[in-house]
Amino acid sequence: SETMPALATWRIPVAILLCLANALLAGLLLMQHHGESSATAAVNQVCGEGTPDAPSGCDVVAQSAYSKFAGVPLAAYGLFFASAVATLLALAAMADEGTRLSAAALAFLAVALAFAIDLVLLGVLAFAIKAICWFCVATYVVNAAVLVVLLPVRRSLAAARRLTSAGAGRLVLTSWVVASLALAGGVCAAESGLEAREGARAATMLGAPAPRTVSSVPAVTAPEGSDLRRVQ
Repeated sequence: SETMPALATWRIPVAILLCLANALLAGLLLMQHHGESSATAAVNQVCGEGTPDAPSGCDVVAQSAYSKFAGVPLAAYGLFFASAVATLLALAAMADEGTRLSAAALAFLAVALAFAIDLVLLGVLAFAIKAICWFCVATYVVNAAVLVVLLPVRRSLAAARRLTSAGAGRLVLTSWVVASLALAGGVCAAESGLEAREGARAATMLGAPAPRTVSSVPAVTAPEGSDLRRVQ
């Protein structure tokens, strides 16, 4: 109960802003993964332009086999996760103090799990890919910052269970699940659109296929008035 005033005044709003910043970073990485020029230019300002013989760390990571999981870019997962946690915290900010603490505890657990995955991915960058994507590292740092901001709720992690028992908690949890499903659909649609644009650009660079030619009409060679002439 002693941590609730701090959470109510600034911790949750700051955590929401950090999650939105992470969603922006993940969105840029997703667009850069698909070769969108504006996102690629923004990423290159941090990672460097690179050359065909010596690509930047961000390009190496984006082109590696580790940039996808189950056929979906990791940046898409990051975009969905950061947006979902921001939504949960926004719902928590509008709830009563007990529900706010429960939702913040759930968000803390989710971000802690994500940060553990971030540490694994950092090891992949350093030892498997042997290249550093500073935008990727920035998302890890922002997740760590969210953990620090929500750190007071670590003493009340059991409160997360109250979201399934109390009426207000169930309302927040149900709203969050519905919103998360909508976010997942939006991210999937964005990923499909970016993939289609990438394919269209690749087809343009390779050149359009040659148009089909209509076969010429065969010459009429049968004698006039014959059945074969009528068929021809």
